[in-house]
Amino acid sequence: VGEGEHEVSEGSEVAALYGAAANDGDSRGGGGRLAASEVPRLWSLHFHRLAAEQNNKDSLVAIGDAFFYGRSMHAPDHRAAMWWYSKAATAGIAKGAHNLGYMYERGLGAPQSWSRAERHYRKAAELSGGDWSGKVVLYASMALLRVRRLCSSLGFDLPAYI
Repeated sequence: VGEGEHEVSEGSEVAALYGAAANDGDSRGGGGRLAASEVPRLWSLHFHRLAAEQNNKDSLVAIGDAFFYGRSMHAPDHRAAMWWYSKAATAGIAKGAHNLGYMYERGLGAPQSWSRAERHYRKAAELSGGDWSGKVVLYASMALLRVRRLCSSLGFDLPAYI
């Protein structure tokens, strides 16, 4: 094993994750070795999955983020992220509901749906309780959603970064 690489032992959780990545055609799959920078990411995902199995609600969002941003061994997978965010929202996590709203607003992982986006933003506002800073972000998201909807109905497209 070269410097900066780790041997992947057969039968381990990391080996299973690594094998799944190699089977997906990931260019990083090679000879059973992982770069040192990839190991913490895999262990983090592994422990978040274990925590999610033990009903740790925050881990549901963390796993969704890993799939959304491609921080697992895969490229970004918005459908998988949507599934994890949905589990988080169902478990009562406001950030999961907010992220679902964002994904529906942008059409990531599912067809674009402004009504579903607004429904999830409203649910996130309910779940955030007395957290005023979270509600400010949610109401700003809903306002921007309405601007997008209006501009679209008038035939204007807003840039993706707005």
